[in-house]
Amino acid sequence: MPVFPPANVDQIQTKNLALSSGSVAIASYSSRFNNIRGIHNGSTLPTHRWTTFESPSERDWVQISFTQAKSVHTANVYFYSDGAGVSLPKAFTIQYMDKSGWMDVKLNRQVPESLLGNSLIIFSFKEVITAKKDFELVVIPGANHTSGGPYGEMKRRDFFVKSLMHLPAPQRNQMN
Repeated sequence: MPVFPPANVDQIQTKNLALSSGSVAIASYSSRFNNIRGIHNGSTLPTHRWTTFESPSERDWVQISFTQAKSVHTANVYFYSDGAGVSLPKAFTIQYMDKSGWMDVKLNRQVPESLLGNSLIIFSFKEVITAKKDFELVVIPGANHTSGGPYGEMKRRDFFVKSLMHLPAPQRNQMN
């Protein structure tokens, strides 16, 4: 049974910046059973979600782009899990775009503390100013997953550099 919102959500106050900003959602892949345009508007309709069901990639991402820079300090994520083809992510990062490229947020708090399927998870982090927020996840390997092509390979290497080596990912957007 879904838990929405978590029992201790009153400790964290949030405002959906995407509702009033004319934001746009894009993704590396979205299941044909989903409507990605509904992921950031507060809708609880079952098809207004982003899943990577049937994705050929091991890693996918979704991004919310605002029309102008916003001050952001929380991300509300509802991890859908159907016990069959859609499962909790194996790993994930929340990123924001600054002048030097994509940067990971440093999580301060997560409510509830463990990832739960079919539950709202509120992530709080140090306030950042950004016009884009990226949510990247590594999908639990299923049948016939591929590397996601050159972009998937780049994102996978960046993830391991950040997660295992604890170094910043290369800044590919910088001009020399």
